[in-house]
Amino acid sequence: MKLDFSISTVTCCSKYKLSDITCETEPCETVACTDGYGIGSNITKYDIGKTRFNVKFPDGTMYNDINIKDFVPATKAYGQFQITGGNEGVIVVDVNGVDVSNSYFFTNIETVVDNLVNTANGKCQTSGWYMEKVNADTVKVISKNPGTTYNGLDVNVGLSGNLTVTMVDDPTAYGVGTDNSVEFEITDLYGTNTPPTGNSGPDFQDGVYEFTYIVYNKSNVEVARKQKCVLFDCNVQKCVKDAIIKLGDDCCSDCHDELAEKVLLIKSKLEQAKAQLEKGLSDCANKTIKSANKICTNICLDC
Repeated sequence: MKLDFSISTVTCCSKYKLSDITCETEPCETVACTDGYGIGSNITKYDIGKTRFNVKFPDGTMYNDINIKDFVPATKAYGQFQITGGNEGVIVVDVNGVDVSNSYFFTNIETVVDNLVNTANGKCQTSGWYMEKVNADTVKVISKNPGTTYNGLDVNVGLSGNLTVTMVDDPTAYGVGTDNSVEFEITDLYGTNTPPTGNSGPDFQDGVYEFTYIVYNKSNVEVARKQKCVLFDCNVQKCVKDAIIKLGDDCCSDCHDELAEKVLLIKSKLEQAKAQLEKGLSDCANKTIKSANKICTNICLDC
């Protein structure tokens, strides 16, 4: 399975957000998922038992098997019903009053199931619900959005003619969490261990952090992992913004040219560090961002 994640800033330089961006099979999406959750023999999010992380800090300090706030990707609520008999009539499905799908009886029950699924999935962007064919006579009605918000909603199946159904899962259930992200601070990574020298928080020190995201199934067996190096540059970015603001201040006229030169140098080093990381040169990127921070330290913003 092609596991993937991203990391972004939440609060200045002290809080970041990790998001599981692995694709999953869903007809509402415009881009097809070819190797994500629920594709082929890959596990679904419902099969995840836990996640863990290994993190290497810029100075090389390594922390393994980190549990970040019991994070698991959010799952979607769903209901389920089985068409048990009949050979004529109409079936109409709604969730808590929201129209999801409908179909006349054609040919056989499996054809009705196919029609229901195709109709639901064609308008899931507006209804917020889509369907999945479980087998020839059973349909799963799934929320487009994940989380607990969509649990406990009535799946209503209206019938005419001699069609009959059995409700398998009603009301909706199995939605877990709120989204596919977790926010973390530096103490969430080193926990009760000794923090890296000079990087104990609350702000993260700039540099390249190596994250390994590991997913386990409910039997505690590892099923996928993804390693990614991420450049944290929040402190340097903040330095640049402060300096640019100062450049627009008339009281800085005495050192305007020197300050402008340093801002350009810092910005070029930021781009250099990003390019180095893209080439897999983590050590070089660390040295470059450290150099940029050193220039920031020597900027006199009270000129």
